[in-house]
Amino acid sequence: PRDGRVTNVLVTGGAGFIASHFALMLVDSGGFNVTVVDDLSRGSIHTILRLQELAKAAGQPLHFAQLDVARQFEMAALLRERAVELVVHFSGNAYVGESMVRPEDYFQNITVSTVALLRAMGSAGVSKLIFSSSCATFGSPTQFPITEQTPQRPTNPYGAAKLQAEQAIIAYVKARKREGVAFSAALLRYFNVVGADPRGRIGPHLRHEANKLYPRIVDAAYDVVLGLRPELRVMGSSYPTKDGSAARDYIHVTDLVDAHVKLMAALRGNSLLYYNVGNGMPYTVLEIIKVVERVTGRPLPFTLSQERPGDPPALYSDPAKIKAEIGW
Repeated sequence: PRDGRVTNVLVTGGAGFIASHFALMLVDSGGFNVTVVDDLSRGSIHTILRLQELAKAAGQPLHFAQLDVARQFEMAALLRERAVELVVHFSGNAYVGESMVRPEDYFQNITVSTVALLRAMGSAGVSKLIFSSSCATFGSPTQFPITEQTPQRPTNPYGAAKLQAEQAIIAYVKARKREGVAFSAALLRYFNVVGADPRGRIGPHLRHEANKLYPRIVDAAYDVVLGLRPELRVMGSSYPTKDGSAARDYIHVTDLVDAHVKLMAALRGNSLLYYNVGNGMPYTVLEIIKVVERVTGRPLPFTLSQERPGDPPALYSDPAKIKAEIGW
């Protein structure tokens, strides 16, 4: 169709936090034939079962395939079999701290799997890709807010692997364009994603080891409130921020996946779109703790400890470009 509308969409990492919310938004929107791929190394089968239940109740098709995205030939066969028109590539490991300890996992599950996916899409004739990138590709910038013009100089293997995946996608789009073959891509640099479906139908299902060791602030805070973790360890108390704790740009998962839905119609020909997706306002770790205490009505004990290697003091975006260009 001329307006860029697609029907058959494949979502990688669909048992994970953000991708499952995206799949749910497609189900809610209606008119999409959704294929979810996940190897369940980190995502939860319960999330998939919940998605299937919700899709069935809405009378919408949702198909699940348990598969590692890096398995190029099996992915190509699946793309053909499902007549996929657009891929939204969310899957990959996503803990900065873990990437400092196990960099090889990050280059494998982000860079290598993205290259394998491009090859699978090429052989199956799928010509549209939306890629989950990260503000970690910018490293520790000296000027704020971060815009699309900010130089990308990652300070940890997670950011480096995401940047390499972006570079592979950009080179692939340019190569197809020179050949006169349609292939378009959008790169979205996420800031800190929080929250869950406002109707309470799904949420982050974080039972794997990495989340115990390298949790995100809000998840760790809930664990403390629920008694699953003795206290919150705040990494860094002497940053040059308003209260000494690290400042980050937090974006609600539903707002984030809405940007992806809007972008699907914008991809055509050999377009290459790239956007920073955040709310544009930094909040410190200590401010987030106060919000969790207010919302839960319970005290949140915490201790201050050393900052983690590779962690910048502040990161926040200016989302003006995506607002102006796609009306997000």
